[in-house]
Amino acid sequence: DDIVEMKISNDPTFADAPTWDPFGQDVPWTIAAGPGELARVYVRFKDDHGNESVGTEVGVITYAPYASYMPVIMRDR
Repeated sequence: DDIVEMKISNDPTFADAPTWDPFGQDVPWTIAAGPGELARVYVRFKDDHGNESVGTEVGVITYAPYASYMPVIMRDR
């Protein structure tokens, strides 16, 4: 309830997230992975008293933007 800011990063050091952003749900994010690769997204939180989260939340995502299916055709001889 008291989370007011967050940092989201593809880097565990948060080098690409120098500032805090307002907290929100369903924040659009670009992951750093290609098709079929495993990506990690790191998030830190800050509450309304300025306390930062003790640990970093980590989400693991397998990037699968599309799938290809080949039809299987069987003939009876």
